[in-house]
Amino acid sequence: MSSGCGGILQADGGLLSYKFRQPYVNNERCVWTLRVNRRPRVLLQLLEDGFYTNSSHGNYGDFISVTEFTEEMTLVTSSRLEHGNKALHTFRGPLLLITFYSDGSGTGNGFMLKFKGQGAQNSTEDYLNLARYTHVHHGQADGMIYHPNDKDATYSPNELSTFVINPPLHPGPLRVNVRFTDMEKEESCAYDSLTFYGSVKASYAIAKK
Repeated sequence: MSSGCGGILQADGGLLSYKFRQPYVNNERCVWTLRVNRRPRVLLQLLEDGFYTNSSHGNYGDFISVTEFTEEMTLVTSSRLEHGNKALHTFRGPLLLITFYSDGSGTGNGFMLKFKGQGAQNSTEDYLNLARYTHVHHGQADGMIYHPNDKDATYSPNELSTFVINPPLHPGPLRVNVRFTDMEKEESCAYDSLTFYGSVKASYAIAKK
């Protein structure tokens, strides 16, 4: 079970909680990278939450956003889990980003949700179950990220790596400066690449930048 503000979860199933039955503060942002090993689907259910809601003022209050990826990793789909939504949801696996958002209009208590991978392991349905994964979680608003960590090392073929920058309190826009890249360029196959995603302010969905 994970209970901190953001991080990396890799398991066939388990619990994810944050400040469960405890108060959170305004403008918190917590991002979890969830991978159910190599199963093609992920089942999610919000077991309990105390999210602040403000429907009388025309907004939905605080919530969880679940982001799933297409096979090409060029498009993402985000769904919202709002206060009291205890339905069982099915998402494309094996990789999800789960984000908790609190705005500045009021505070509530945290949540607990359950996740479980579904389907045959090592499914060949698409590339996402064949990739070699690495995950990095950076919990500050500034710093450096190196990949691979050893400057003389090389990354793996068919690698899919995620790098989440997740300061616990929303600092405003984040600037990313790519200082050096040395990636494969082969005409016989698709080029290796970096793709950046960030929140869309109007909806808090995650979209390609």
